[in-house]
Amino acid sequence: MNKLLDNQNIKEKISELKKRGHKVVMCHGVFDLIHIGHLSHFNEAKKLGDILIISVTSDKFINKGIGRPVFNIDERLFALSSLSMVDYVIPSNSATAEINIKKIKPNFYVKGMDYADLKLDISNRILSEKKAVKSVGGKIVFTKSKLKSSSKILFDNNFIFPEKVTKFLVTLKKHTDRKNINTYFDRIKKLKVLIVGDTIIDRYVFCNSMGKASKDPMIVYEKLYSEMFLGGAASIASNCSALVDDVVFVTKLGLHNKQNYKFVKKKLRNVKLKEINSNDSPINEKLRYVDELSNTKLMGLYDLNSSQSSEKNYKQLKTIVKNLDIYDLVIVLDYKHGLINSKIASKLSKHKNCYINCQLNSSNKNDQKIKDYTNSKCIVINENELRFEMRDNTKDINAVIRKFANLYNIKNVVVTQGREGLTLFQKKTNKFDFIPGFSSIAKDKVGAGDIILLMLGLFYTVSQNFKLSLSAASMLAAKALQNYGNENIVNKEDLLKFFSTFID
Repeated sequence: MNKLLDNQNIKEKISELKKRGHKVVMCHGVFDLIHIGHLSHFNEAKKLGDILIISVTSDKFINKGIGRPVFNIDERLFALSSLSMVDYVIPSNSATAEINIKKIKPNFYVKGMDYADLKLDISNRILSEKKAVKSVGGKIVFTKSKLKSSSKILFDNNFIFPEKVTKFLVTLKKHTDRKNINTYFDRIKKLKVLIVGDTIIDRYVFCNSMGKASKDPMIVYEKLYSEMFLGGAASIASNCSALVDDVVFVTKLGLHNKQNYKFVKKKLRNVKLKEINSNDSPINEKLRYVDELSNTKLMGLYDLNSSQSSEKNYKQLKTIVKNLDIYDLVIVLDYKHGLINSKIASKLSKHKNCYINCQLNSSNKNDQKIKDYTNSKCIVINENELRFEMRDNTKDINAVIRKFANLYNIKNVVVTQGREGLTLFQKKTNKFDFIPGFSSIAKDKVGAGDIILLMLGLFYTVSQNFKLSLSAASMLAAKALQNYGNENIVNKEDLLKFFSTFID
């Protein structure tokens, strides 16, 4: 018997079942690992009617964090269809069950008892699904079966993270109270955050190799499609607004390209934008060509507004950042594209809670001055940038970090080390902490360090717990590495589910 339902046969099958007078029961979920809790849940659900249909979330709509799902949609459908109490299975090509509810029109829609308190439903999905069930004449029921967590089982058995990451999180768990997690989010929401930095538009053109040109010694590529993302400090401001109500973003926006200008303004609708205008300049744009099959970046073509701002622009910026004391957190992302000069950098870094990414890149190696941020609270820098700044490619990384912190009197230094993870040095205690990388997959490294800076600043401000803050930062950085574009990386639901995998 074929138990798989799809868009082609579901209408006919449901009509047939209803004509026979069968009561249809529907369950929905990810079901990444089928365990005794699920079996009890399905048995209890089946008793409500005659036919049990399981709706299963497709891979791309699962937001349980890095490494999920462990089993793909075909494997999960096969496993569920092998259960005797299950009559039919159907993939759900949506983030919620609403579409399948309206197709199946169940008499009963059944969820586990952990969903009964709608106040705990941060995504409001259960409320939406409840309304959908009511609209088709059904009833939502919550089972009383003993709860089990697939995520917890997978975590405990090293299915989600590498063993070294699991060990780190288990250690972190001993010093973390789950009750505090929601309190931290509430505090983050109420912060007043200032973000100062260069706006960048990231464009990606995805190509397919067609082979060598017939008349020239070059490889020819066929353009497949392109995508455009908010990048640089603008993407960090947008991500910050996913957790914080009061985000002020200061940046320079060129008016040379009105289409790009409108794109940025539209993307920053939840941010208080204070723009330094430059009428004759473009907004920084980085175009990258990517071979889709191999996921290899072929070439970058940058249109950068790297010329120094006018004295008028600097006066305007100085006025905007005059009263820094009103902000709980200041985040600076300085790519040296003409927004921040030495005087402004020095003023920003004096804020008691200033977090800085003073990036070295191909366009600014001769201009970037990390010493402008002397005496700051925290700097995030990658290992290659650090070694270039210190002109030292041979010494142990910890020795280089300590020398850097002492030279510029930086209170806390976070050095990102790619897939390996990151190292934190606290100058006051002369202490090093290493946080392993959460993912070995790196589709696109652009902006991962900026995400770490943002999350570290937000979480440490409210928790004073560096390891907890860096675990949240590393999780979202790993998510960023798996995607092109970083404008929609931060998500409260993702973070809560991540914390729930290792904190009871």
